[in-house]
Amino acid sequence: MTRNQFDVLCFGSLTVDIFLHPSEMKIQEDCMAFCVGDKINLKQVHKFCGGGAANTSIGFSKLGLRSAAIGVIGSDAEGIFIRQELQKNNVEDRFVIQEEDESSGFSVIMMCEDGRRTVFHHKNSNPDLDKTLETSLCAKAIYIGHLAEEAESLLEQIPSWKEKCGGRVAWNPGKTQFQQGFEKFKNIFPSIDVLILNKEEAILFTGEAVSEKAAQKFLIAGVQKVVITDGKKGADMWTGDQHFVATPENIRPTSTLGAGDAFSVGVVSAILHGQDEDVQMSWGQKNAESVIQQFGAQNGQLDYNSISRR
Repeated sequence: MTRNQFDVLCFGSLTVDIFLHPSEMKIQEDCMAFCVGDKINLKQVHKFCGGGAANTSIGFSKLGLRSAAIGVIGSDAEGIFIRQELQKNNVEDRFVIQEEDESSGFSVIMMCEDGRRTVFHHKNSNPDLDKTLETSLCAKAIYIGHLAEEAESLLEQIPSWKEKCGGRVAWNPGKTQFQQGFEKFKNIFPSIDVLILNKEEAILFTGEAVSEKAAQKFLIAGVQKVVITDGKKGADMWTGDQHFVATPENIRPTSTLGAGDAFSVGVVSAILHGQDEDVQMSWGQKNAESVIQQFGAQNGQLDYNSISRR
């Protein structure tokens, strides 16, 4: 076994995603409305493997990188399905933790005609995930997505992993982290090579209403590269005194679920392939735009040849 058997280890959630397309739905002030007691016909139903660890590990694999998923599943049919999908996409699943007598993570996504959605989700308890970075292999990079509160101590292991392995660290924090405040992670920021989050998340995390000011706060704290996405407006990257922009195409989305993970995969893959910042942002934008044109967080993810020639 070589020191860097994998290009990237992906930590986060593993779920089954069910997309529902109701034939009858009222939109009232950005809220979905149904009548209590009605039976609503579904025009379409889609079932996919999802969750941050699955979305990113599969995305990295499609872009020619050796990836492994590290997350928690239950001892149920959904857990079997998740493993099958990882294996089908050449993702290593031996580090996936299976909790006996527990159910796997599960999401039901209610779709609007314009691609917007509401997500009902059940996340399994994953306390065993908190020790996985401490005992994990070295790799060229790790990618850490949203973590449940009980697994958050995994983040405290980042500096020691970085010192031991010297690999790159990409982090896409979640709501649990934002709520604890910026100062909570001051010892972790210097070990982060690329931090990726959307504008709303950046505001929650830093208290700064302007993306550039939020990015500068992270950079001053020690983060090497900050990427802030802003939906249809594209994305910005700051690294030191340099600023790079990803300009989006005018694309009507089929579903926006998975766009953030796809963007992150494009950026980090370009870094690992030795591309410069302009290409990193371009790959992120291309991958996200391809994903939003299909249902499922992974179906539209590009392969290496596709993303290179676009």
